[in-house]
Amino acid sequence: ALIEARLPRATVRDTAEELLDGLHRDGDLADEVLIEDGAAHSTGLVRVTGPEGRLIDADGEVHPRRFALGTYTTTRTAAAFARPGTNAPAFRYNDAAARSVLFLLLTDAFVTDRDQSPTVSPVKCESVL
Repeated sequence: ALIEARLPRATVRDTAEELLDGLHRDGDLADEVLIEDGAAHSTGLVRVTGPEGRLIDADGEVHPRRFALGTYTTTRTAAAFARPGTNAPAFRYNDAAARSVLFLLLTDAFVTDRDQSPTVSPVKCESVL
């Protein structure tokens, strides 16, 4: 008997996921392309910034409010199970993304009226890596 246990090949260009396909087709999401000896090769991975995972579009611009996490992004982590209490890289990346999202939500709450100053100042968001 043969048991095949693997993750399918990452491929943004051929994804069946409508949201990813639409973002990619519109240029709002880019896949990683490696160039060697003048030949381009797509890895199929979604291009994101470092630990916080903000999406990078086809023009190389970082979207301030779109995030992607997980195996099929360009964020590299160890290919091992992350055990609780170990502060594994995957946990740190998820924490960094959560901090970025919470920071956006906090600062958005104070930008509703530019003539008023906020009563609470936004928290400082720092990277853990």
